Amino acid sequence: HSIVPNPFNPCVTVFYEVRESGPVTISVHDVTGRLLRELVDEVRPTGLSEVRWDGRDMSGRSVASATYIIRAAINDRVESKKVMLVR
Repeated sequence: HSIVPNPFNPCVTVFYEVRESGPVTISVHDVTGRLLRELVDEVRPTGLSEVRWDGRDMSGRSVASATYIIRAAINDRVESKKVMLVR
């Protein structure tokens, strides 16, 4: 998956590819690993997709400027990338 822009403000777009239809989970975590928000949690068809994160947690509150981890689990592949939110 790729993430642009990085650093970001106010939102970031995660582009990802599903090579074989199956379960996709894309989530945002703080640097301690705590889940802040799930962006995608569903079975997705084959192809390219994107999802945006607006810098908010599951309750809709804006999170602070910091480094966050976006984790993409697509079928059996898991990949994590750091992003920086600059307010």
